[in-house]
Amino acid sequence: MGLIGGSVAAGLSESGFAEAIWGIDSDARACDLALEKGWLEGCVPSVAEAGQIDLWVIATPPKQVGAVLGELAPLASPDCAITDTSSVKGAIQATVPKKLIPQFVGGHPMAGFERSGIENASENLFDDAHWILTPNNATQPLCLKRVRQMVFALDAIPIEMTVEEHDRHVALVSHLPHLLANALLQTSTSIPHPEATGGSWQDLTRVGGAEAELWHEILSLNEHAIEEMSEEFLTHLKRMLQQVKGQDRTALVKSIQQAHRAKARTHKHTQVKYQECT
Repeated sequence: MGLIGGSVAAGLSESGFAEAIWGIDSDARACDLALEKGWLEGCVPSVAEAGQIDLWVIATPPKQVGAVLGELAPLASPDCAITDTSSVKGAIQATVPKKLIPQFVGGHPMAGFERSGIENASENLFDDAHWILTPNNATQPLCLKRVRQMVFALDAIPIEMTVEEHDRHVALVSHLPHLLANALLQTSTSIPHPEATGGSWQDLTRVGGAEAELWHEILSLNEHAIEEMSEEFLTHLKRMLQQVKGQDRTALVKSIQQAHRAKARTHKHTQVKYQECT
């Protein structure tokens, strides 16, 4: 019941998607806050105390997902759906018990803040955000349908990828930006007035200094994809630095124009109307 889990509960409570929403958290404070806000029917400290659930949403740090799945394996009903919210998928998929593979749909909402905790949760966190799903060849259609319906109920946009596609994708659009933000902030210690900044600096460093232990987990679990995308990024950066150094106006203008077209593509707004999943 942190930022993501709390926001899932808040959004689903607002939407009327579920007959009842239960939270699981060993932190009584988080449970109490979610209950006070009216997001939950109840909150218990362990998976074993949750009873029969139709849809499980695991919103723990990545390295804890495997342990939760292990607890679920003997308890989950055969037709319940199980998903997670981690920003790595290959490492998570490898921990899914064989029994749960048909019921597990990997998930990753592309939304959040650099601030964590249920006190920052919001029913609107996922509005118009893409929510990546990574079903496998053995996934039960009913389980995928149920998870997709949850995503729609949260006003998010589901998009399906393979596990490998996901990890390479987020290495570029999420993990590498976090590394860059932190590297820029560390570099700022060498300038006399780091407080004198503008919008470009604020935009580029917004996620810098996010929760250190969590991001250590995320980055270490996606090491190979991050390395691959970093090499590709460095190729472009080095080429542009050479263009600056050589005062090659034509080439530098062309590079910036290419970036402009790429930005227009990545910022294209997708309109999605809710429809019954099949």
